[in-house]
Amino acid sequence: MRKTGTVSVCMIALVVLVGLLTAPAYADETLCIPLGELTLEPPEGVEQIRESVAFPHAIHFGYACRDCHHTWDGGTKVLSCSATECHDQLGTSRDPETGEKDPDMAIRYYKKAYHERCIGCHKEIKKQNEELEMSGEVLEEALPMTGPTGCVSCHPKE
Repeated sequence: MRKTGTVSVCMIALVVLVGLLTAPAYADETLCIPLGELTLEPPEGVEQIRESVAFPHAIHFGYACRDCHHTWDGGTKVLSCSATECHDQLGTSRDPETGEKDPDMAIRYYKKAYHERCIGCHKEIKKQNEELEMSGEVLEEALPMTGPTGCVSCHPKE
């Protein structure tokens, strides 16, 4: 088995073990972690221009849940990013007087939140990988995958 396969199996085993060990704390609730691929789509009421995004949730288990689900309390059901009071704006917010984009409300736009979080993380990993490559340091493990940073990488054309 390849090293990445071993790491994946270990991560899944760790998730299962943590789930079993913390089960008594959540006896009245079921914590469900999707292991497969999730489909990310625009919220209801938004015309979809690009294809939906196939998001491989399981390969992100090496990161803390709160890296993406930043308001999650660790025990309740994770809400959609476009839930009320989070990233629930269906378009860019503009100042009613000037018509300029409102920077304080911009992150509430669901699309901006996904793009900043996902692409921002992938670009940061890419930058760290480039710095490691340039350092000449001999690594024992392969560099982490960066993930897509371009439109058609996430939104494939039919």
